[in-house]
Amino acid sequence: AFSEPLVANYTRQILSGLQFLHTNGIIHRDIKGGNVLVDDSGSVKLADFGASTRVNPAFDKTQETITFKGTPYFMAPEVLGHGKYGRKGDIWAVGCTIIQMLTGQPPWKDRNLTGLVQLHILLSDMEGPPTYPSDRVSAECREFIERCFAKDEKKRPTAAELLTFPFLADQDHLE
Repeated sequence: AFSEPLVANYTRQILSGLQFLHTNGIIHRDIKGGNVLVDDSGSVKLADFGASTRVNPAFDKTQETITFKGTPYFMAPEVLGHGKYGRKGDIWAVGCTIIQMLTGQPPWKDRNLTGLVQLHILLSDMEGPPTYPSDRVSAECREFIERCFAKDEKKRPTAAELLTFPFLADQDHLE
């Protein structure tokens, strides 16, 4: 598990990359810890664009998909329920990646799910993020995570909006 300042640092860089991609009409569709590379100086790069897709950057509409792309436990409810994956699906996956960085485990691992149907039912019935040590992080971090896990994709912020949140404020003491 990473410290909160390190999570904030990595998340800021992930979102900067996503903002660039989204502005240029690319939806990554597989944001997760395994697709975030970090070099010796702490610079983050997004990797593995095998599931990505291009959309018209002028519109903020979801991309209809026929097949599932990406990693199921990082997929937003609208992806599992309707096969719709847009920019806001990447934001949900950022939230999942934050949980993974804070706990050292993928999201929903504590639920012992055995497949996509169970995951879909869980996401349909629940509100809020997966389990994480919310008592060991700041209020700013908790608010950030809650916003990433807004069930209604219209209420989920964009990458650009998330970059303005206090949780990601540039701090000199980051690890």
